[in-house]
Amino acid sequence: MGGLGLGQPGELPAGEPLWPVCEGQERARDRPDGARVFGGSTIFQPHLDRLVVLPRGVELLGQQGAIPSVLSKTVSQSQDMRGFLANIPKEDLDAESFRARLWHYGVVGKEKEIKRGDKKQSLWETAQSFRKQEDAGEIPPNAPVYMSELRWMKKVRHPVVPDEHVKTSTSWGLADST
Repeated sequence: MGGLGLGQPGELPAGEPLWPVCEGQERARDRPDGARVFGGSTIFQPHLDRLVVLPRGVELLGQQGAIPSVLSKTVSQSQDMRGFLANIPKEDLDAESFRARLWHYGVVGKEKEIKRGDKKQSLWETAQSFRKQEDAGEIPPNAPVYMSELRWMKKVRHPVVPDEHVKTSTSWGLADST
């Protein structure tokens, strides 16, 4: 079974109706020829039941170094998502400045968000909530875990467009690259 990075499997277990397989239906996989075609296909075309892959996309889109250093350092020290969550440095103010949604699949085919009440938590606080729930047996130790919507808690000055303020966690996005 091939991997996708951070210990994520390249294939899902049989019967798991999650991306990239939705209830037995394979998503269409497109491999555009070049960054400009990729940008056009992701901005102007529908994405339902479609996966667009740009081989060597990080380099072709000039995204090397686009992830803030505290996040890339944490990723480089981690083997999987649980390791990433354990390695988030509380003492680093940047780490508390980020937030993200965290999900687990303790029951096959059913996602559940990891949160504590309605309060928006920092990424570090969300990681703490995850560990507490896992320690309490509320999340199985082998349950798949994923993160979405990783962003700054408050708007920051865009590093490429100084007059713009954003919450995106990357230094520049696809629109800045094309």
